[in-house]
Amino acid sequence: TRLDVAQLGQRFMDFDQGNSEVYRPANLLPAIVLTPANVVLMLRRFRPDVVLSFRKGMNIITLGAILLYGRSKLTRVEQDDDVLVAVIHDVLKSTAARRVVTEFTARVYGAADRLLTICHEMEVDLARELRLEPSQLRTIHNAVDLAEVEEHAAKSPPPELTLADPYLIAVGRLERQKGIDVLLRAFAYSAHRASHRVLLVGGGSHEQQLRELAAELG
Repeated sequence: TRLDVAQLGQRFMDFDQGNSEVYRPANLLPAIVLTPANVVLMLRRFRPDVVLSFRKGMNIITLGAILLYGRSKLTRVEQDDDVLVAVIHDVLKSTAARRVVTEFTARVYGAADRLLTICHEMEVDLARELRLEPSQLRTIHNAVDLAEVEEHAAKSPPPELTLADPYLIAVGRLERQKGIDVLLRAFAYSAHRASHRVLLVGGGSHEQQLRELAAELG
Protein backbone atom coordinates (compact mmCIF):
# COMPACT_ATOMS: atom_id res chain seq x y z
CA THR A 1 0.00 0.00 0.00
CA ARG A 2 1.31 3.43 -0.95
CA LEU A 3 0.07 6.78 0.31
CA ASP A 4 1.11 9.98 -1.46
CA VAL A 5 0.11 13.32 0.08
CA ALA A 6 -0.11 16.45 -2.06
CA GLN A 7 1.87 19.12 -0.20
CA LEU A 8 -0.02 21.87 -2.04
CA GLY A 9 -3.27 20.58 -0.57
CA GLN A 10 -1.82 20.18 2.91
CA ARG A 11 -0.63 23.78 2.90
CA PHE A 12 -3.44 25.72 1.23
CA MET A 13 -6.60 23.60 1.34
CA ASP A 14 -7.58 22.77 4.91
CA PHE A 15 -11.31 22.04 4.83
CA ASP A 16 -11.63 20.34 8.20
CA GLN A 17 -14.18 22.96 9.27
CA GLY A 18 -17.91 23.52 9.36
CA ASN A 19 -19.73 24.09 6.06
CA SER A 20 -20.20 27.82 6.59
CA GLU A 21 -16.48 28.33 7.29
CA VAL A 22 -15.47 26.33 4.21
CA TYR A 23 -17.67 28.46 1.93
CA ARG A 24 -16.19 31.78 3.08
CA PRO A 25 -14.48 33.56 0.13
CA ALA A 26 -11.10 33.68 1.89
CA ASN A 27 -11.12 29.88 2.15
CA LEU A 28 -12.95 29.07 -1.06
CA LEU A 29 -11.17 31.25 -3.65
CA PRO A 30 -7.67 29.75 -3.25
CA ALA A 31 -9.20 26.27 -3.43
CA ILE A 32 -11.07 27.08 -6.65
CA VAL A 33 -7.75 27.98 -8.30
CA LEU A 34 -5.37 25.47 -6.72
CA THR A 35 -7.40 22.29 -6.20
CA PRO A 36 -8.25 21.41 -9.84
CA ALA A 37 -4.62 22.02 -10.85
CA ASN A 38 -3.44 19.87 -7.98
CA VAL A 39 -5.77 16.98 -8.95
CA VAL A 40 -4.70 17.17 -12.62
CA LEU A 41 -1.04 16.97 -11.55
CA MET A 42 -1.78 13.89 -9.46
CA LEU A 43 -3.69 12.22 -12.31
CA ARG A 44 -0.81 12.84 -14.71
CA ARG A 45 1.74 11.59 -12.21
CA PHE A 46 0.00 8.36 -11.13
CA ARG A 47 -2.22 7.59 -14.18
CA PRO A 48 -4.89 5.73 -12.14
CA ASP A 49 -7.63 3.52 -13.57
CA VAL A 50 -10.09 4.53 -10.83
CA VAL A 51 -10.46 7.87 -9.02
CA LEU A 52 -12.36 8.01 -5.73
CA SER A 53 -13.36 11.45 -4.44
CA PHE A 54 -15.14 12.45 -1.24
CA ARG A 55 -17.78 15.07 -0.40
CA LYS A 56 -19.60 17.51 -2.64
CA GLY A 57 -16.91 20.13 -3.26
CA MET A 58 -14.18 17.62 -4.03
CA ASN A 59 -16.53 15.57 -6.21
CA ILE A 60 -17.23 18.64 -8.36
CA ILE A 61 -13.54 19.56 -8.57
CA THR A 62 -12.53 16.01 -9.47
CA LEU A 63 -14.98 15.90 -12.38
CA GLY A 64 -13.50 19.15 -13.73
CA ALA A 65 -9.96 17.84 -13.27
CA ILE A 66 -10.77 14.62 -15.14
CA LEU A 67 -12.25 16.62 -18.03
CA LEU A 68 -9.02 18.65 -18.16
CA TYR A 69 -6.95 15.49 -17.89
CA GLY A 70 -8.81 14.05 -20.88
CA ARG A 71 -8.72 10.35 -20.08
CA SER A 72 -12.14 9.12 -21.17
CA LYS A 73 -11.79 5.55 -19.81
CA LEU A 74 -11.07 6.65 -16.24
CA THR A 75 -13.64 5.25 -13.80
CA ARG A 76 -14.92 7.87 -11.36
CA VAL A 77 -16.35 6.86 -7.99
CA GLU A 78 -17.76 9.48 -5.61
CA GLN A 79 -18.56 9.23 -1.93
CA ASP A 80 -20.76 11.49 0.16
CA ASP A 81 -21.80 11.15 3.79
CA ASP A 82 -23.73 14.42 4.07
CA VAL A 83 -27.46 14.91 4.03
CA LEU A 84 -26.72 16.72 0.80
CA VAL A 85 -29.82 18.82 0.07
CA ALA A 86 -30.09 19.76 3.76
CA VAL A 87 -26.49 21.05 3.67
CA ILE A 88 -27.21 23.10 0.53
CA HIS A 89 -30.25 24.64 2.22
CA ASP A 90 -28.21 25.33 5.36
CA VAL A 91 -25.46 27.18 3.49
CA LEU A 92 -27.59 29.05 0.92
CA LYS A 93 -30.53 31.26 1.90
CA SER A 94 -31.69 32.19 -1.61
CA THR A 95 -34.29 29.84 -3.10
CA ALA A 96 -32.91 30.47 -6.60
CA ALA A 97 -29.34 29.74 -5.47
CA ARG A 98 -30.46 26.52 -3.78
CA ARG A 99 -32.20 25.40 -6.97
CA VAL A 100 -29.15 26.16 -9.15
CA VAL A 101 -26.66 24.43 -6.81
CA THR A 102 -28.91 21.38 -6.36
CA GLU A 103 -29.34 21.00 -10.13
CA PHE A 104 -25.61 21.43 -10.74
CA THR A 105 -24.80 18.88 -8.03
CA ALA A 106 -27.28 16.43 -9.55
CA ARG A 107 -25.52 16.70 -12.91
CA VAL A 108 -22.08 16.19 -11.34
CA TYR A 109 -23.18 13.17 -9.30
CA GLY A 110 -25.13 11.77 -12.24
CA ALA A 111 -21.94 11.77 -14.33
CA ALA A 112 -20.12 9.46 -11.89
CA ASP A 113 -19.76 5.75 -12.62
CA ARG A 114 -20.69 4.94 -9.03
CA LEU A 115 -21.82 6.93 -6.00
CA LEU A 116 -21.08 5.53 -2.53
CA THR A 117 -23.08 6.32 0.60
CA ILE A 118 -22.70 5.20 4.21
CA CYS A 119 -26.27 3.99 4.78
CA HIS A 120 -29.23 2.74 2.76
CA GLU A 121 -31.43 5.66 3.86
CA MET A 122 -28.96 8.15 2.37
CA GLU A 123 -28.82 6.05 -0.80
CA VAL A 124 -32.60 6.32 -1.17
CA ASP A 125 -32.57 10.07 -0.39
CA LEU A 126 -29.87 10.87 -2.96
CA ALA A 127 -31.61 8.83 -5.65
CA ARG A 128 -34.84 10.76 -5.00
CA GLU A 129 -33.49 14.28 -4.41
CA LEU A 130 -30.93 14.25 -7.25
CA ARG A 131 -32.95 12.02 -9.62
CA LEU A 132 -30.16 9.41 -9.82
CA GLU A 133 -30.54 5.88 -11.10
CA PRO A 134 -30.70 3.48 -8.11
CA SER A 135 -28.33 1.11 -9.93
CA GLN A 136 -25.69 3.86 -9.83
CA LEU A 137 -25.57 3.93 -6.01
CA ARG A 138 -23.94 1.56 -3.54
CA THR A 139 -23.80 1.58 0.26
CA ILE A 140 -20.62 0.82 2.23
CA HIS A 141 -21.17 1.23 5.95
CA ASN A 142 -18.56 2.89 8.15
CA ALA A 143 -16.18 0.36 9.64
CA VAL A 144 -16.56 -0.55 13.32
CA ASP A 145 -13.85 -2.16 15.44
CA LEU A 146 -15.98 -4.72 17.29
CA ALA A 147 -13.11 -5.79 19.54
CA GLU A 148 -12.66 -2.22 20.77
CA VAL A 149 -16.43 -1.81 21.29
CA GLU A 150 -16.57 -5.02 23.35
CA GLU A 151 -13.53 -3.93 25.38
CA HIS A 152 -15.13 -0.60 26.31
CA ALA A 153 -18.53 -2.20 26.93
CA ALA A 154 -16.99 -4.46 29.58
CA LYS A 155 -15.74 -1.45 31.58
CA SER A 156 -17.80 0.34 34.19
CA PRO A 157 -18.79 3.88 33.12
CA PRO A 158 -17.25 6.83 34.97
CA PRO A 159 -19.39 8.27 37.79
CA GLU A 160 -20.47 11.32 35.77
CA LEU A 161 -22.05 9.02 33.19
CA THR A 162 -23.95 6.92 35.72
CA LEU A 163 -27.41 8.46 35.43
CA ALA A 164 -30.30 7.43 37.64
CA ASP A 165 -32.89 9.02 35.37
CA PRO A 166 -33.87 7.70 31.93
CA TYR A 167 -31.85 9.46 29.26
CA LEU A 168 -31.59 10.17 25.55
CA ILE A 169 -28.13 9.59 24.08
CA ALA A 170 -26.67 11.33 20.99
CA VAL A 171 -23.34 10.12 19.60
CA GLY A 172 -21.37 12.14 17.04
CA ARG A 173 -19.05 15.05 16.33
CA LEU A 174 -20.04 18.26 18.08
CA GLU A 175 -20.13 20.34 14.91
CA ARG A 176 -22.77 22.66 13.47
CA GLN A 177 -23.85 20.33 10.66
CA LYS A 178 -24.76 17.61 13.17
CA GLY A 179 -27.61 19.74 14.54
CA ILE A 180 -26.99 18.99 18.23
CA ASP A 181 -28.27 22.49 19.04
CA VAL A 182 -31.57 21.57 17.38
CA LEU A 183 -31.76 18.44 19.54
CA LEU A 184 -31.17 20.43 22.74
CA ARG A 185 -33.79 23.04 21.86
CA ALA A 186 -36.33 20.39 20.90
CA PHE A 187 -35.70 18.49 24.13
CA ALA A 188 -36.12 21.67 26.16
CA TYR A 189 -39.68 22.03 24.77
CA SER A 190 -40.57 18.33 24.99
CA ALA A 191 -42.78 16.70 27.60
CA HIS A 192 -39.90 14.36 28.51
CA ARG A 193 -37.77 17.17 29.89
CA ALA A 194 -39.05 16.61 33.43
CA SER A 195 -38.35 12.86 33.44
CA HIS A 196 -35.34 12.38 31.14
CA ARG A 197 -31.85 13.78 30.56
CA VAL A 198 -29.73 14.19 27.42
CA LEU A 199 -26.29 12.58 27.22
CA LEU A 200 -23.97 13.75 24.44
CA VAL A 201 -21.05 11.51 23.49
CA GLY A 202 -18.43 13.06 21.24
CA GLY A 203 -16.14 16.02 20.81
CA GLY A 204 -15.68 18.94 18.45
CA SER A 205 -15.20 22.65 18.00
CA HIS A 206 -18.76 23.46 19.18
CA GLU A 207 -18.47 21.72 22.56
CA GLN A 208 -18.28 24.92 24.59
CA GLN A 209 -21.14 26.53 22.66
CA LEU A 210 -23.30 23.46 23.29
CA ARG A 211 -22.44 23.48 26.98
CA GLU A 212 -23.50 27.12 27.17
CA LEU A 213 -26.71 26.41 25.25
CA ALA A 214 -27.54 23.50 27.59
CA ALA A 215 -27.01 25.74 30.61
CA GLU A 216 -29.16 28.46 29.03
CA LEU A 217 -31.98 26.01 28.35
CA GLY A 218 -31.74 24.62 31.86
